[in-house]
Amino acid sequence: MRYACPELDLSKPDTCEPPPPWVEPLARFGDLVLEPANRDFTATQCNAAGNHIERALAYSGELSQPSRWYVQNIMLRVFAGHALCLAHTPTLGKQAARAVSKFADPAHSFETIDLDVAEQLAPILGPSSNWWDMHIPRSRRGPTSFHERAAQHTRMFRPLRSGTTRAIVSQVVVLDDSWRPHVVPLVASIELRDGLKTSAPACALALDPASLGCLPQLSPVEDLQALVPNRFLFATEPGHVGCNQCHTPEDAAANLHLLSTKQRAVEVLTDRRELLYQQLMPLVDRVRQAAME
Repeated sequence: MRYACPELDLSKPDTCEPPPPWVEPLARFGDLVLEPANRDFTATQCNAAGNHIERALAYSGELSQPSRWYVQNIMLRVFAGHALCLAHTPTLGKQAARAVSKFADPAHSFETIDLDVAEQLAPILGPSSNWWDMHIPRSRRGPTSFHERAAQHTRMFRPLRSGTTRAIVSQVVVLDDSWRPHVVPLVASIELRDGLKTSAPACALALDPASLGCLPQLSPVEDLQALVPNRFLFATEPGHVGCNQCHTPEDAAANLHLLSTKQRAVEVLTDRRELLYQQLMPLVDRVRQAAME
């Protein structure tokens, strides 16, 4: 289908504090190593990632809370995929694990965090009063969504509809200093379909590291070649992407249904968050062990 992003008012203030220079390349590397299509990594790529993590470990500056969340999530994703670099950088996993620990916030700081992302998404999806959560019937899915399993449970994905706009929103998952996971109110990406038909154009928005700490933090992906190759949104020809393969058949397991009430949405989201934490714990245990070696 056609790739076309709607007109959105996502202008950003000029006062955003730029992140350290190692953040953006590590974010891209963290995306690359979690995609099964990307199986071959060169020594140059792996060594560069290790060098960026060493710079992060040596970093003594102050990061805003959203920046800390984002950086730690990047390190968690790098650890999840570091085995692809074992032949070139056998210590990359330990480096990433130490960085996960370095950027962990105190457990008590999560007690009062507001998980609402309405302000971040309002310029894209309108007021939250118009949102309806969607879900896949339990009989058609595993414990967590395919998107979450593909992300090694380092992101939580929330499918929404606002009017005739369909969206899948991903939020960052972090660990506190006692190694407990938390979904935090930091949106990492959105996949949009502008309409309800199978021909509805698609659009991707991604967190812009340069905008961490000031809203809006998302920017449309204008260059399809800039998309990290992935199985959900990929270029098929100039100006077109493929994502109907999973959703076109009427009985496809990937098809979504609107939840009947707002209260039901809260119940489903709470249940899904707890399931995601359970699925994430084997990775957390490996990170904790590597960080202590």
